[in-house]
Amino acid sequence: MIKVNCKDGKTISFDLASEEDVKKWESLSSEKEFVNSITGISILYNTYWHTLPLPKKFRNIRFHAKLVKSAKGGVEKIVGERIVCQADDIQISVITYYGNRPKMTRIDIRRIGKIRYIPPKRRVGNGINN
Repeated sequence: MIKVNCKDGKTISFDLASEEDVKKWESLSSEKEFVNSITGISILYNTYWHTLPLPKKFRNIRFHAKLVKSAKGGVEKIVGERIVCQADDIQISVITYYGNRPKMTRIDIRRIGKIRYIPPKRRVGNGINN
């Protein structure tokens, strides 16, 4: 479950396991007005909030969220959730893994360069699905 905090004080929830919520998230996150209203995005898992706040002093900001899947033995299994913020040429991602042993959250910061082209059908791509 991801939670999106907005400037107007509202918190919007999206369950990434639900196709309807995923479509709703992808639609809203592609709208510039909505992205500009985001103050932070969180993963809520096992009563813990893993929050990625809005980075300051960047011009272009985009947010993405998706489930993390593993395909061991030919069986695809959901193992966690990932939230990503691309601020200009920096990408910050927070991955929270499901499971109890060990409880783990991973944070990555990468310099990826500017996005020059965003395909109209698939905006989540562009190297962010790694």
